[in-house]
Amino acid sequence: MDLPHTPGPPARLCPCALALPCPAVPCCALLCPLCPPVPPCGLGPRPGLHRELADYKSDWLQPSRLRCDGNNLRAVTVRMEVREGHVDLRCHDGFLLKGTLFERQDSGDETKTAEDVPAVLISSATGTRRWFYAAIARHLASLGCVVLTYDYRGIGDSLPLSPEKLLDPERRIQSLKEDISNAGISSHWGEVDQTTAIRFLQNRYPSRELCLIAHSVGGHISSLTPLRDKIKRIVFINVHNAHPSYAREPLLRWGLAYLLPIVSRVLGYFPMKRMGWMEDLPKAVAEEWSDQMKCKDYCYTTQTQRQLAAAMEADLLAISTTDDEYCKNLEGFEHTLGYYPNCNIQSHHLSPHDVKNSGGRLGHMGFFRSKFKQSLWMRYLDKFIVRGHMGQRKPSRAAKLRSNL
Repeated sequence: MDLPHTPGPPARLCPCALALPCPAVPCCALLCPLCPPVPPCGLGPRPGLHRELADYKSDWLQPSRLRCDGNNLRAVTVRMEVREGHVDLRCHDGFLLKGTLFERQDSGDETKTAEDVPAVLISSATGTRRWFYAAIARHLASLGCVVLTYDYRGIGDSLPLSPEKLLDPERRIQSLKEDISNAGISSHWGEVDQTTAIRFLQNRYPSRELCLIAHSVGGHISSLTPLRDKIKRIVFINVHNAHPSYAREPLLRWGLAYLLPIVSRVLGYFPMKRMGWMEDLPKAVAEEWSDQMKCKDYCYTTQTQRQLAAAMEADLLAISTTDDEYCKNLEGFEHTLGYYPNCNIQSHHLSPHDVKNSGGRLGHMGFFRSKFKQSLWMRYLDKFIVRGHMGQRKPSRAAKLRSNL
C-alpha cells in the first residue's frame, strides 16, 4: 500500500519534496530518509535533532510502519492488538485537555481479568507532546493495561483552537499569548490537569489500580494532585533536581534560568522550539520554571510542597540515566527522591553502555524508544506495573537525604 501523500505549503516541504503528513511537528521531512539531517524547517539548531525525532515519530506512526523500497517510501501494515482513541478531558475550570486512550482488544484468551491489570497514566516532560509516549503506551496496553496519555494545557493539542487552527503555527503562538499565558506548572499542570486525567481513569475504570509513569516534570508535579492517595505505583523516568549545580553545563543552566522570564515577558511566551524542544511554553510556565531553577531545592522550596511529597505513599521505581543531558550525576536524582520518605523506593541508574542496542546513548528522552522494549521496558516496567513486583531492592542514598529535609 502506498503511503498517502498530503499536500502542504511549499515552504515546509523537505528537499526531496516528499510531503508526508506530520501533525506533531512543523516539518514533514522528519520521516524522510532522503533528506539531510537538518532540513530548512526552523525547528531548532540542535545537531541531529531531526533524525532523533524521526525515530520517535516512526514509533508513533505504528501500526503502519515506514519501509524504504529503493526510492519509494511505503507504509507496511502490521498486525496490532491495541485499540487507540482520542478522549476529551474537561477540567473543573472548564479548560479542555486532549488525551489518547490505549486499550487491548478483547482476545478471549487473557490470563488475567481486567480488574487484575492496572490503569496507567503517563505524565509528560516539559514541552513534550503525548504522541512521544505512544510506543510505550501500546506496549503496556498489549499486556492488558489501560493507558492514558495527555497534553498539558498549552502543549500539543491542548489549546483552545479548532483542529484546523492547531496546525497553524501563528495561531498556536497567538493562543499561547492570549488564551493561556497564565497557565502554571504547579497550579495548572499539577493540581488541575493531572487531577483531571486521574479522575477520568478512576471514573471509567473504578475497579483497577492506578499507576503513574512520570517523565521529568511529570514526577515533580505527581504529589500536587489531591488524588495522590489513589496512585498505588509510580515510575519516575529521569526526574531530577534542575538547579544549575546539578547541570552538566552550570553556566548555560543559569543563563536559561534568567533568560526564561525576560524572553517570555517580551514575546508573551517562550519559544522552546527554537532551542530544539517539541513545544513552546506559556509565559507563566516559563517564569515558574525559572524561579524553580534558581532555588537549591528546585520545586520543593515551600513547606507545603514538601508536605505534599511526603504524603505520597506508593511503591516508587526511579529510573535515571548516566548520560542525561540535564543532570550530571546521581546526586541530582537522589536529591529529588529524598522528598518522598513514605514511598517504597527502588532506584536504577542506567549506563547506556550496559543497555543493549543503545548505541552508547540513552539521554533524557531515550528510555521511551521502542528499540528498548526488551532491554528496558520488559526488564523494569512489566513486572512492576502489571504485578507490582519491585525486584531486588538496591540501596538508595535518598534515605540519607531524608534526614536533612
